[in-house]
Amino acid sequence: MFAQKHKNQQYVYRLYEGILDLKATDPKLKTRYSSCLENYNDGIDDLRGLPALLKSRDYSGLNIHASAALDDPSTCDDNFSDPPAEAPQLKVASEKVQGLIGGVNTYCSSTPPPSLFDASSFQV
Repeated sequence: MFAQKHKNQQYVYRLYEGILDLKATDPKLKTRYSSCLENYNDGIDDLRGLPALLKSRDYSGLNIHASAALDDPSTCDDNFSDPPAEAPQLKVASEKVQGLIGGVNTYCSSTPPPSLFDASSFQV
């Protein structure tokens, strides 16, 4: 579960990285994409820590890190409230990641979360 969310967030990170390197000539867009790379990198770090928190039954930490992982992509999207607009493929990918992480966040906000699985099976 967590591994898939992590992979999706890494995918969006690579999209931003590619656009920053290849297509962003507008200085304003370069700044925004750089900020988004930082946001997604932070989100990836937050997701990476979830399995250990679940295994240790640190439900408070689990909820905090899951919420932070959800905030990072939306913070990136907020950078594009004014023109120039976010590239369409990035917007779609970001929305998908936010939906997936939102499901994890909902699950993690249960204290303690339902015991439907063995936490040791999750690797990020």
